[in-house]
Amino acid sequence: MPCVAQTDQDALWRTWRNEQLHDTVRVRALSNYAWHGFLFSLPDSAEYYGQMMYDFADRRGLEKYKAYALRGLGVVYKVRGADAKALDLWLRSMRMSEAINDLAGVAGSVNNIGIMYEEQGDVPRALEYHRRSLALREQCNDSIGVGASLASIGRMHRLEGNLDSAMLYGQRSLAQYERIGYLLGVGLTRGDIGDVYAAQKEYVEAVDHYERSLQVLTAMNNPMAIAERLARMGVVRSAMGLPHDAEKACAKSLSLATAVANPYLQQEACDCLYAAHKAMGHRDQALYYLERSQALDDTLQMDDLAKRLQRMEFTKELYADSVLQAERDQREAVVVAADLSREKNRKHIYQITGVAILLLVAGLLHRLRFIRRSHADIEREKNLNEELLHNILPEEVAEELRMKGFAAARNFEHASVLFSDFEGFTQLSERMTAAELVAEIAACFEAFDAIMDLHGIEKIKTIGDAYMAAGGLPIPTDGSVRDTVLAGLDMQDFITRRNVERSATGKPAFQMRLGIHTGPVVAGIVGVRKFQYDIWGDTVNTANRMESCGEVGRVNISGATYALVNNEPGLSFTPRGKVQAKGKGEMEMYFVGRSGAVA
Repeated sequence: MPCVAQTDQDALWRTWRNEQLHDTVRVRALSNYAWHGFLFSLPDSAEYYGQMMYDFADRRGLEKYKAYALRGLGVVYKVRGADAKALDLWLRSMRMSEAINDLAGVAGSVNNIGIMYEEQGDVPRALEYHRRSLALREQCNDSIGVGASLASIGRMHRLEGNLDSAMLYGQRSLAQYERIGYLLGVGLTRGDIGDVYAAQKEYVEAVDHYERSLQVLTAMNNPMAIAERLARMGVVRSAMGLPHDAEKACAKSLSLATAVANPYLQQEACDCLYAAHKAMGHRDQALYYLERSQALDDTLQMDDLAKRLQRMEFTKELYADSVLQAERDQREAVVVAADLSREKNRKHIYQITGVAILLLVAGLLHRLRFIRRSHADIEREKNLNEELLHNILPEEVAEELRMKGFAAARNFEHASVLFSDFEGFTQLSERMTAAELVAEIAACFEAFDAIMDLHGIEKIKTIGDAYMAAGGLPIPTDGSVRDTVLAGLDMQDFITRRNVERSATGKPAFQMRLGIHTGPVVAGIVGVRKFQYDIWGDTVNTANRMESCGEVGRVNISGATYALVNNEPGLSFTPRGKVQAKGKGEMEMYFVGRSGAVA
């Protein structure tokens, strides 16, 4: 939704503050001030003014605008990623609108719930809600809303593979928007039609619609929609055998996607650029975009976790609303049965009451089956969510997050941070295909993960060809420094064996530097929707310097780490004296190795 010009905002605010005007004029001005002015740019401000709108409408008995305020506040929470809270507000808004027979209000809430289902990946249910929204909007002559619902139904048909229906609804939406002169809708819907043509492999028509869509969206200054259309056009250009054109489109898409911080669009653009550069024979550029796409996977996996967690809350919320509706239906059925019992014709009473009871029993049985299915679905979703959560976060942190809804950051006085990095990675990559390179990195990191599990060390993250882990957290244990050193030695042993195996078959292999430093860190979860367990502090920087000052095939440790493990049986140490470390000055360092059996 585009921001309103400041002069328009000032006028809306003055209208709202003018107590001489009618209440409905004032509350509409406040609504526009809140949603058009702040919703996507300053959601906190939108929430403040939305709540002000709700309180005013409540005091003045304006039920229609109370419902509108709740719907807008739901959008605020949706923008923040709190889908369950957004759904609760939309359901409340919908019930308010239904109570006063405000079809436009009901349609708005129904449409929002349909979009929620769409984002959760439940296309059939989303289609059901969008069709209901269309019927309501047609009843209340909401021209823009009708166009939006038609476009949404078209998208759902495309996702289901019903391309003829998708094209039909897309063209109906476009005709609606063109008839009323709604340019943003025209731009978005032309892009949707382009997607249908692309799915039908009618590439010339697809490009034509993408270009016409971009003309409108550029004039409307909608960077996210522009980035999406450019990426789709780049993919089509590649399919047409025009990699140079594809590269131009996707480079622009990536720049815009990065500016709006949308990782999905960034990855789509990176994949397109990888294919384009590969087709043009630009090996280095293709490898760069392949690695960048791979790096985005961690972010997208975390986003998928957030969506899974939200989907579980979303399902619970709908289930709860359905149970409430069932209870209302049952109460109404009881009232009907009681009314029937007061009828004078006793025989007729028994017949009708019997039918009513049978219907009530049938309804209760149906509801019972629904409740049991809902419980089973929620339990399955819960198990999937918890499994995914434990794959991304330490078990203790995941449990705290699940129980409390948050996980507090913690200080650790003696964490041993391990860094590794492959030597000559860029040069070695020139001797391998992109697929071979990624496969070899994956094989090494998979082995490193197993080593961390064996020694009870927490993997933190990978950064390109670098691997980072830490011992002594999230639960400090005796011997964590020793275990981190042993893990580092096992990693070097694996790389040595791997090198021998690959060299025997004439394949290039990695060599690795590895460094460890022990000291205080702060550990916690990064982000609200895209969870990642990370650590901070000077200890992390120092551990990185131990790696960069080390040698291939060796484990380099700091003087602080040495002081904690120098008496451990099974380890030997080679003093290096004071070594210059970038940004740290001279530091005591030691190479550590094995001496006999490890205790």
